[in-house]
Amino acid sequence: LEASLYEDRGELHLARATYEKALDFVQSRGAAHLPLSAYAYNGLGSIAYSRNDLPAAKQYLEQAFDWAQDADSTDCRLRSSYQLMQVYLAEGDTAHADTLLTDLEKFARPKTLSQIGELVAGFRAFYYLRVRNLAPIEAWENSVRATLP
Repeated sequence: LEASLYEDRGELHLARATYEKALDFVQSRGAAHLPLSAYAYNGLGSIAYSRNDLPAAKQYLEQAFDWAQDADSTDCRLRSSYQLMQVYLAEGDTAHADTLLTDLEKFARPKTLSQIGELVAGFRAFYYLRVRNLAPIEAWENSVRATLP
């Protein structure tokens, strides 16, 4: 929490140091499999992305995604997926971004919380906007309008 507050205030050097302390803490106790590792890597990836260091961002976020899966942390998996998608798109790798989203949509389908599906649908809409494919967004908008009185 402390690291994300630093990040929100733009104090990236303090946020980075705090995320690294969190990683040191869990690793020194043999608990790297806990969701805290995934959150810390996600934070480091976010900082690298904000500094336009795409290779470092990708490395951290892929690690966050892996730890989130291992820890069965839906929240962190969603966070790392969204940020990783942004990195892929910034690199011009739309195929990898699309594959990531397709896998995430499959992951979200059986979840009982409808908010997860809605969040992933929002990720897909962001993807379509970034790749300038407006037809699916227009189709969705029309389907929503059709349900309104």
